[in-house]
Amino acid sequence: MELKKFAKTLLGILFAFAPLMGSGINNFHSYGGTYHYGTPYGLYYVENLPKQRLSEKEKEELLYMREEEKLARDVYLTLYRKWRLPIFRNIARSEQRHMDMVGVLIKNTD
Repeated sequence: MELKKFAKTLLGILFAFAPLMGSGINNFHSYGGTYHYGTPYGLYYVENLPKQRLSEKEKEELLYMREEEKLARDVYLTLYRKWRLPIFRNIARSEQRHMDMVGVLIKNTD
């Protein structure tokens, strides 16, 4: 698929689902400017989850999830560099936050 067509399709999907993303402390896709002592609340929440023992499959799935978030971030950064549309930069930042949160989950497992 041509990159321009892909970007238009992607934007359409994002705008279609934007109302479902909502805001507030229980939604990791939208921080809504909510912070807890300087840390976005979603990340604060994840950092303060109790440590848990995970199976090898669960650990593999978390690592896979982090790689997916990294790929998404890299795609949006590339799209931003190409077209300089702020939405791509904003989404890349969001994907970075997702990567950070999954990284914390990985770190907080036994």
